[in-house]
Amino acid sequence: MTLLEISDIECSKCREYKPVYDKIYKKFKSKIRFGFIHYSSYPTLSAIACNAAAKQGKFWEMLDSLMFGNKLADTLQIVRMAKNLGMDLKQFNKDLNDPGVSSRLEYNFKLLKAYGIYATPTILINGKPVFDSSSMVEIENQIKSELLTTSK
Repeated sequence: MTLLEISDIECSKCREYKPVYDKIYKKFKSKIRFGFIHYSSYPTLSAIACNAAAKQGKFWEMLDSLMFGNKLADTLQIVRMAKNLGMDLKQFNKDLNDPGVSSRLEYNFKLLKAYGIYATPTILINGKPVFDSSSMVEIENQIKSELLTTSK
């Protein structure tokens, strides 16, 4: 079973709901897989930084760093985050400036729109949307329902 968060790191609502998703993760991390897809009409610096971090196995750590606090990180702060996460900074900077990353983010955005995803945050559980993506109760109920269905 998979919970997929479709989100924009630079979206204020997405940042606001992150604590809900963190609680869901802590509660169900041993039972389901979690995924994240960036959704923005343009490749944001934050999304590019997460993709660069992913190449060094630090996607989730970078995402958590970027979602912490109320202000968006600039390039200098992002490089500091990468350093604090123990990344190879030369490789990180190379990946941060890789035009292929932006192309993939743009492609993902078009693909998500083609599938009918138009807002963030959107939560999909086994491909089924959660009506209220901010409701811990609703997300938990859908997870529990899917767990019952898949265990039969």
